[in-house]
Amino acid sequence: MASGENLTPDDSPEDMVRFEIRNQVAWITIHNPEKGNAISPVMRDRMASLLNGLNGRFEARAVVITATGRKLFCPGADISVG
Repeated sequence: MASGENLTPDDSPEDMVRFEIRNQVAWITIHNPEKGNAISPVMRDRMASLLNGLNGRFEARAVVITATGRKLFCPGADISVG
């Protein structure tokens, strides 16, 4: 975890970057509404780990990256941490 980044149970990396495989599609959902879905270093690391873990797995033929919320997808990196 990056210094200065305190996680509560509701904002664990698993909750902030959700993952599932459905109908041969891997879905990665960014969920950080308090920061407009900005990606923290912890979230970035989880996304990289998930994507690397898909290498060679044939149950996922495509990857969709999406986000919760209605106003925007993702502004990029959360520069307020680490």
